[in-house]
Amino acid sequence: MNRSKPIAALEKARRYAKTLENDSVRAFKDAGGKVVGTFDPEVPFEILEAAGLMPFGLRGTGAQSTEYADKYFKQLTCDFTRSMFNELVRGEYEFLDGAVVYNCCDHMRRIDDNWKALPNPKNFHFLYIPKRWDAATYPRYCEELKALMDSVAKTYGVEITKEKLHDAIVESNKTHKLVRELYALRKDDAVYIDGAEIMDVLTAGESMPRAEYNALLTELIAELKANNETVVPRRRLMLLSGHASTPELLEALESQGALIVIDDASNGLRMCEKDISEEGDPFEAICDFYFNVKTPMPRAFGTQDRRFDAYLKLFDEYRADGIITARVTMCDLWAFEQYMLMNLLREKDIPLLQLETNYLMDSAGQIRTRVQAFVENLPRRSAK
Repeated sequence: MNRSKPIAALEKARRYAKTLENDSVRAFKDAGGKVVGTFDPEVPFEILEAAGLMPFGLRGTGAQSTEYADKYFKQLTCDFTRSMFNELVRGEYEFLDGAVVYNCCDHMRRIDDNWKALPNPKNFHFLYIPKRWDAATYPRYCEELKALMDSVAKTYGVEITKEKLHDAIVESNKTHKLVRELYALRKDDAVYIDGAEIMDVLTAGESMPRAEYNALLTELIAELKANNETVVPRRRLMLLSGHASTPELLEALESQGALIVIDDASNGLRMCEKDISEEGDPFEAICDFYFNVKTPMPRAFGTQDRRFDAYLKLFDEYRADGIITARVTMCDLWAFEQYMLMNLLREKDIPLLQLETNYLMDSAGQIRTRVQAFVENLPRRSAK
């Protein structure tokens, strides 16, 4: 959005989204805290936070190429993976005090292997998460989270008590509530915050301590409402994507008068639409939430019906006119997701634009042209 009034909380979020190490990271470390890199949303941040650690979302921010990572990965590896590892080799992640990698896909799990080949590797734990999600694999999943918790406690010499886990859940649920409030500012005809801005806010949330993020969200929501600066988009779009969610892509998608009013970002409403139970055993509540409650990722076999139901519910709730799916080149998981969605949305008569792009986007002009054609031929939903 072209804003006439500055919003301090939003400007801070956008600064944090455009870099890796930031003032909040430095302040946390100066106070004796430890920062642990990880990938959302399958590594429960609450376990790390219960240990007094600050989780940091690993990404390829700042990469201009993948020349350093190309020594370690094949060219068939997606460039989200290579971009992240490129910045790692360049020393941009030296501020980390540890890292947890998990088997999101065969591309990303190679990060764990190659990281160990570097001097002073920070990755101390590999989290194996079952690919098939059902009642038979749930006990294995819980065992893996217990192994993660034990590994964190041993590595940092801390005791992760039930009380600390409960407190981490309470603080996490505050984030969920605030993210729901933020997304709700895009529900009405007049939209308070666009898709590119909200993605920066979500990225910033993985770049600072939880309590500070909750304070930022509270301030941001209040400022947006007080400023009352809105826009009525030409068309309302839903974005479904994996790691194809860079600021450059979002800005290209919103350059033709349409705005992204709802997305399925892994650190956004997918994670925050429901809360973690604050009753009973907190560890069991975390296991249940991540496996059974939140919308699963495409990597989880046998869960497409849960995801597709969630997509259609949000499409209706936010009154979107059409859907854009975007995947990073070489991402097999999202290639299958796009294919299955194409058939589903055709049956539902929902307009769809499928995009494939590089994480280091070099095709903004082409994408703008395709989005322009899509938007111009997109009827308003209310007119159907």
